[in-house]
Amino acid sequence: MIGLVGIPHVKRGRSIDGADCWGIVFLAHEDAGIQLSEYGDISPDELLKVAREMRKSYDQSPWIDVTSEPRRELDVVLMAQKPGAEISHVGVMVNETHVVHSMRTADSVKVALSHHSVKSLIRGFRRHEALK
Repeated sequence: MIGLVGIPHVKRGRSIDGADCWGIVFLAHEDAGIQLSEYGDISPDELLKVAREMRKSYDQSPWIDVTSEPRRELDVVLMAQKPGAEISHVGVMVNETHVVHSMRTADSVKVALSHHSVKSLIRGFRRHEALK
């Protein structure tokens, strides 16, 4: 997997030169040969739309709910921005225990799912159907 840690946060960014939270997910999947929507027509503030799409269980959605399954590299972590809030943020698993994500206030970071900075924000996990 490409190096995702330390990528500067750039609104609507989709490259290693700068990426928002969806950009990090986009880059990780692109590196694995999976092309995701860039969602370039929406702002990071509208990421709730992306999270809602991923939360769907309709047949046409390429995202499978794997919340009750063991974590794997490239699983997408659905998060809130603060405890008790709706899903509005995403990250990508880089192994069974760590997620990389990018917030507006910092470069992308790798943290353990058990770390206090993300543990209470996690709302679920999705896996792209290409990774079944």
